[in-house]
Amino acid sequence: MGKLFNVSLAIFAATGSFLFGYDSGVMTDVIGSENFLAYFNTTNTSSIIGAINSTFNGGAVFGSLMGGLTMDRFGRKMTIQMGALICMVGAILQAAATNLAMMLVGRIMAGWAVGLLSMSVPVYQSECAHPKIRGMIVGMAQQMIGIGFIVSTWVGYGAHHRDTSEFQWRFPLAFQTVPCIILFFGLFFFPESPRHLIATDREDEGLRVLKMLHYNGSNGEWIESEFNEIRQTIAAEKAITVPGWRIMFKVAQWRTRLMHGVAVQVFTQLSGINVIGYYQVPMYNALGFGGSKAILLSGIYNCVGPLAST
Repeated sequence: MGKLFNVSLAIFAATGSFLFGYDSGVMTDVIGSENFLAYFNTTNTSSIIGAINSTFNGGAVFGSLMGGLTMDRFGRKMTIQMGALICMVGAILQAAATNLAMMLVGRIMAGWAVGLLSMSVPVYQSECAHPKIRGMIVGMAQQMIGIGFIVSTWVGYGAHHRDTSEFQWRFPLAFQTVPCIILFFGLFFFPESPRHLIATDREDEGLRVLKMLHYNGSNGEWIESEFNEIRQTIAAEKAITVPGWRIMFKVAQWRTRLMHGVAVQVFTQLSGINVIGYYQVPMYNALGFGGSKAILLSGIYNCVGPLAST
């Protein structure tokens, strides 16, 4: 099928990254709904709102730690489907919430799903991508996170203008189920990562998937070369891999790489980007912009990020 199928797979898998962006951004508009605040008897600067946002991140920590294990055991594709299914359950709980406990459990499950998806989607994309376009393919994941933020904001903005009922906040939360359903069922029509198939001793199937992804009618030798390279790389990794996580801290070179990776993530978060994302509406309220104007400003802000990352 070649390049077109390869790119189509990557774009479709990036629906998981879209969910990441949507789930992260949707609460910005929800806490801007007066009906939501009245329903839960709170304000947009209360500890309850802080708990709703923080439990989402707590769930994401658990999901990201679990992602590596599920990808190795069940495969990249099934891990993405697990994330979509968990996210759908979380979305239903949030949209149907009648008390704070339901909302918090729903946010935890959505965060759990986002942790799984943020781990598995880029891995699945990179292992299926042709080396020449791998950077572009994996970049789609980040781009789709931004698009998820955009869609969440404008769905919330539209719901805010419809009326002042519970629809204002229940519909944006329920809308999360749409990409979950599409992703879960759509992945049945796409193959597992060839690298995972080869690593789990399904080499014939792995070779078949490589041909499905990359064969253009005249590159049979390259397919065989890529297959052998993946097989040799996996064999070399198994020969030097030590069980457990402690080894990452014992080997100086690995420890340095780990610290660099962690530092990049930590300082990115310390920039305050998530605080702005979650609490834009209260910030704009404090600056004198109330009601729909605050949500409109949030929508404009969220449109800038994806433009900058293209």
